[in-house]
Amino acid sequence: MRYQFLLVLAFSNVMASAQSVDDTPIFFNGIIYTGNSVTATIEAVAIRGDKILAVGTLDAVQKRAGKSARMMDLKGGCLMPGIIDSHNHAISGGRSLLVANLGDTLLAPESLARYAQKSIVNGRGLRRDVLYIQGMHSASWNDATSLHRIFDGVEFGGRGVFH
Repeated sequence: MRYQFLLVLAFSNVMASAQSVDDTPIFFNGIIYTGNSVTATIEAVAIRGDKILAVGTLDAVQKRAGKSARMMDLKGGCLMPGIIDSHNHAISGGRSLLVANLGDTLLAPESLARYAQKSIVNGRGLRRDVLYIQGMHSASWNDATSLHRIFDGVEFGGRGVFH
């Protein structure tokens, strides 16, 4: 079966051209994937503005959309929702729960040093003899001089620090 790539870019181009002629395009004659486990594919879909107006058989969708709807023949291609949801990378997401993780929180250098010491004591920040802190806010490096002074100092005993 031949699939055409009609995702985000193509869909937005079709939507832009369809809306200039009519506010309601009807997509049909292809594989229209819904993501719904009960009705994973449908025969037709009508879009009005940024909302799905109707899904189902071509006849039912045409009745709902009206006679002025623009017919968009997919010519056997595939149409599916944009992949715009949030997601998590399972391994790194799970690992982030097991390590010292600041979760992108900005801490002053002294507060970061206290967090690092706690992470050494509780073991969450240690990988052998290296201190590993995940999720440091990128603005933490604005005061690199203080970070070097703290982490190169006696308190951390020459321990490697990895971010």
